[in-house]
Amino acid sequence: MKWANRAAAGSGGLGTQDLVGRHCYEIWLQRDTPCEGCTVIEAMESGQTRESEAVTPDGRVYRIAAEDC
Repeated sequence: MKWANRAAAGSGGLGTQDLVGRHCYEIWLQRDTPCEGCTVIEAMESGQTRESEAVTPDGRVYRIAAEDC
Protein backbone atom coordinates (compact mmCIF):
# COMPACT_ATOMS: atom_id res chain seq x y z
CA MET A 1 0.00 0.00 0.00
CA LYS A 2 1.36 3.41 -0.92
CA TRP A 3 -1.29 5.35 0.98
CA ALA A 4 -4.35 4.67 3.13
CA ASN A 5 -7.31 6.62 4.39
CA ARG A 6 -8.29 6.85 8.05
CA ALA A 7 -11.38 4.67 7.63
CA ALA A 8 -9.31 1.84 6.17
CA ALA A 9 -6.74 2.14 8.94
CA GLY A 10 -9.40 2.33 11.63
CA SER A 11 -11.10 -0.83 10.38
CA GLY A 12 -7.91 -2.70 11.15
CA GLY A 13 -7.34 -0.94 14.46
CA LEU A 14 -4.25 0.79 13.05
CA GLY A 15 -3.02 4.24 12.11
CA THR A 16 -2.54 5.20 8.47
CA GLN A 17 1.25 4.98 8.74
CA ASP A 18 0.91 1.39 10.01
CA LEU A 19 -0.55 0.41 6.64
CA VAL A 20 2.09 1.92 4.35
CA GLY A 21 4.26 -0.78 2.81
CA ARG A 22 1.92 -3.62 3.81
CA HIS A 23 -0.55 -5.58 1.71
CA CYS A 24 -4.30 -5.67 2.29
CA TYR A 25 -4.28 -9.46 2.63
CA GLU A 26 -1.76 -9.20 5.48
CA ILE A 27 -3.70 -6.55 7.38
CA TRP A 28 -7.31 -7.66 7.11
CA LEU A 29 -7.14 -11.36 6.26
CA GLN A 30 -3.96 -12.40 8.09
CA ARG A 31 -2.71 -14.12 4.94
CA ASP A 32 0.80 -14.24 3.57
CA THR A 33 -0.24 -14.52 -0.07
CA PRO A 34 -2.58 -12.44 -2.28
CA CYS A 35 -6.20 -13.46 -2.71
CA GLU A 36 -7.16 -15.37 -5.84
CA GLY A 37 -8.29 -12.87 -8.48
CA CYS A 38 -6.72 -9.92 -6.62
CA THR A 39 -8.08 -6.66 -8.05
CA VAL A 40 -4.79 -4.83 -7.54
CA ILE A 41 -2.70 -7.50 -9.25
CA GLU A 42 -5.16 -7.63 -12.15
CA ALA A 43 -4.90 -3.84 -12.56
CA MET A 44 -1.12 -3.95 -12.51
CA GLU A 45 -0.96 -6.79 -15.04
CA SER A 46 -3.55 -5.34 -17.43
CA GLY A 47 -2.64 -1.66 -17.08
CA GLN A 48 -6.36 -0.93 -16.71
CA THR A 49 -8.54 0.13 -13.80
CA ARG A 50 -10.25 -2.74 -12.00
CA GLU A 51 -13.01 -2.64 -9.39
CA SER A 52 -14.43 -5.22 -7.02
CA GLU A 53 -15.91 -5.66 -3.56
CA ALA A 54 -14.44 -7.51 -0.62
CA VAL A 55 -16.03 -8.75 2.59
CA THR A 56 -13.83 -8.81 5.69
CA PRO A 57 -14.11 -11.55 8.33
CA ASP A 58 -16.17 -9.16 10.51
CA GLY A 59 -18.74 -8.73 7.70
CA ARG A 60 -17.76 -5.27 6.43
CA VAL A 61 -18.04 -4.76 2.68
CA TYR A 62 -15.41 -2.64 0.92
CA ARG A 63 -15.29 -1.33 -2.63
CA ILE A 64 -11.86 -1.86 -4.12
CA ALA A 65 -10.67 0.27 -7.02
CA ALA A 66 -7.19 -0.17 -8.40
CA GLU A 67 -5.27 1.26 -11.32
CA ASP A 68 -1.74 0.73 -12.54
CA CYS A 69 0.15 3.88 -11.63
